[in-house]
Amino acid sequence: MAQMYWETEGDRAAIYEAVERWKEQCLYKDGSLWTNAPIWTAENLQHFYERLTKTPLVDKRSFDEKLQLQLAGAPQSIYQLAIEVLYIYYLFPYSGSVRYETKLRKLNDVAAWGNIPLLEQEDMLQALKLGLGATGTFYNTAKWHEIIYIVQVALGFKEVPASERPAILRRPESDLKRVLEQAKQFAEKNVQMHHILAHLLAPHYYECIASGSHKEQIANAFFQYIKHAEEDIDRKLFDIRQALEEEGTYTPVHYYHNAELYERWQAGSVVQEDNIRYETPTERDWLAGLVFDDEAGVLKTQIDSALKSGKHIILTGAPGTGKSTLAKRICDYANMPYTLTTASPSWTSYDTLGGYHPTRQGTLTFQPGIVLKTIKPTTSWLIVDEINRTNVDQAFGALLSVLAGDSVTLPYEHDNGRAITIRRAETTDFAAEEDYIIPSDWRIIGTMNTRDKSSLFELSYAFMRRFAFIPVPIPRVITTSLMEAYLREWALPTTLAPLLAQLWQHINTVRKIGPALMEDVARYCAQSGQEDIASALILYVLPQFEGVPPHRLQAWLQTFATDFDDVVAIDILSSFCEDFFEMEPLYEA
Repeated sequence: MAQMYWETEGDRAAIYEAVERWKEQCLYKDGSLWTNAPIWTAENLQHFYERLTKTPLVDKRSFDEKLQLQLAGAPQSIYQLAIEVLYIYYLFPYSGSVRYETKLRKLNDVAAWGNIPLLEQEDMLQALKLGLGATGTFYNTAKWHEIIYIVQVALGFKEVPASERPAILRRPESDLKRVLEQAKQFAEKNVQMHHILAHLLAPHYYECIASGSHKEQIANAFFQYIKHAEEDIDRKLFDIRQALEEEGTYTPVHYYHNAELYERWQAGSVVQEDNIRYETPTERDWLAGLVFDDEAGVLKTQIDSALKSGKHIILTGAPGTGKSTLAKRICDYANMPYTLTTASPSWTSYDTLGGYHPTRQGTLTFQPGIVLKTIKPTTSWLIVDEINRTNVDQAFGALLSVLAGDSVTLPYEHDNGRAITIRRAETTDFAAEEDYIIPSDWRIIGTMNTRDKSSLFELSYAFMRRFAFIPVPIPRVITTSLMEAYLREWALPTTLAPLLAQLWQHINTVRKIGPALMEDVARYCAQSGQEDIASALILYVLPQFEGVPPHRLQAWLQTFATDFDDVVAIDILSSFCEDFFEMEPLYEA
């Protein structure tokens, strides 16, 4: 069994001390975690909330890129509030979910946007190193909703006079519950922060659990200890904990850190994900939520070897294997910021390296392209999604020479009249204005759907020699327990695991897909109910069958109808396939 993140109360004391400061200075009062200024005021919280919601950005940019745009022009107090809200957001996740270096970098990024000095509150920042438990992939991908929830909980405290705010926490089962429930309507999703803040604010009453489905599993496993008839899941868990502690077998009760207790509610599953810290970076750190079978170790070794040998990386695999997510994880693991872009068939060196752009004064000035923007003014790694969708020799030709160690002079001049040059070096210190120096530790990480490789541009041998091609596998054997592991990682109920595992196996007989597409199916089913699985397959899976010969598709659908007729509306699937793939009707009219 892996070593737990914390083993004594003292190991996690810094987290709860930080929460006590937050309660005293920010929730009860209108102060700040760090400064003497009034930061957590109702006005500031509402201002921050409106910036996040009244200028929604629904494109593919990351949460951090959107946040920077939404905060632009805000008073410095709002930037300070954003830093402190993010601090609360990062308190719970342990290093396997979000690395300490990543947490610190995110806070300092916001500080830089607001011209706030780099954070130096060492005693407060130490708490971010610890963490209380795993939060799962959804916690990071739904950061906007989690942040909104924190703001709304704080606003809930501000609705009552300051003198009455401490009383909210003296009645966690009623007054605090009311504040927590009211805040949920603003988050739009079932956020994990609902469970996290409940525990942080009232740890004597609420369990240290971020997953609502895990709470349900525990209540079902120990139903005989429940004294109260109401449906409140936290009341049930409180009853169970009191009963177990009275028995004296588990003192204190912790549903993850006591292996025997964990096995009782997990029905014999292996402790591998929640609230566990590994001694060193492991497959769990890199591949959380992506790969769960024995391919994980191989994949990590390949990535490690490629980075250490100075190679750039292209991740290959079927649709939905999480290649783009893994590319970002690699950058986070290397503690490097990244720039994400998607390749285009129209790219030339003008797009990647740069060229002349007209100015308002009617002159021309050199503007760097996608690659050179990752070199200056600061260095970030470049992630190129679907890299084989472009003609790489046309788009990256000059760069290949630089990666081979040569210096390249572009046919453009800087405003100072000197030619633009690109070269490799160990350091970018003392570079001239016209110099673009590629550090030796700079990397390109590309992704490529193997299904597309025959129909897109072929990668030249000169290009391929500088890259390590690493396959991102899909599970070879899909079992119910494997599906349950994915569902827990996605913070979804595990009740549909047996059916989803069978569906995934059956889909892979005609076209292999990765877990990301099954997550889409699972989320749709969790929201709409099992009876609408047909719609989930039409929305997310069947379009992937484009190019499958109609006779093979019809044979697959006939087998599918035999296996799943009781749970899937086969007539709806058949009708879609007839229209979309021009397939013969499955059934005679």
